[in-house]
Amino acid sequence: MTDEPLLPEPVPPEDWECCGSECGDACIYEIYAREKIAYEAQQKRLREQEEKDGGA
Repeated sequence: MTDEPLLPEPVPPEDWECCGSECGDACIYEIYAREKIAYEAQQKRLREQEEKDGGA
């Protein structure tokens, strides 16, 4: 097990949450995409670690 805090599963933004101002990295959709990538990567690491620990 790791001391890494578990990331919450990101919730996709609603259409109304976007202001349409082309905010770049501050865009709610960009933030969601980065959070989703980080979450999925962490989940993959945890599954792999669990398989490794369970197989020992």
